[in-house]
Amino acid sequence: MLRNALLGLATAALLTGCMSIDLPEGSYAARGGLGSTSERIAERIRVCWFQLGDTAFAAYRQETEITSMSGQPRILLVNRDDRGGLPQLVVTMRTISGAGTVVSSFGPLTETPLVNRINADLSRWARGSRACGAAA
Repeated sequence: MLRNALLGLATAALLTGCMSIDLPEGSYAARGGLGSTSERIAERIRVCWFQLGDTAFAAYRQETEITSMSGQPRILLVNRDDRGGLPQLVVTMRTISGAGTVVSSFGPLTETPLVNRINADLSRWARGSRACGAAA
């Protein structure tokens, strides 16, 4: 009986390993569906990075595109004074078979020292936390 239980656990572990997906750096499996994750991440960026006056993000403003024709909501950080300028950070949420909802980020800000802060916040928020960086 113990042997069958161990064999079952080993088989489950093997199947789980086969079905898991390695996400690239800057991408995080999210707790929740696409809509709830998108809304949570957008709200946390707005509150934690902008409304609370985080100086690291003072030069930027947030543009949120939750309802997207592509089915891939995104949040853009653009230079505050550059209307129509290129995004400095793009945060996307999408559904990936075998991984569920995934939050990813890319853009010029991911090539700066601020990337560690961005990744820590997005990872925490993807898991369902509502805490801002200083409170985490």
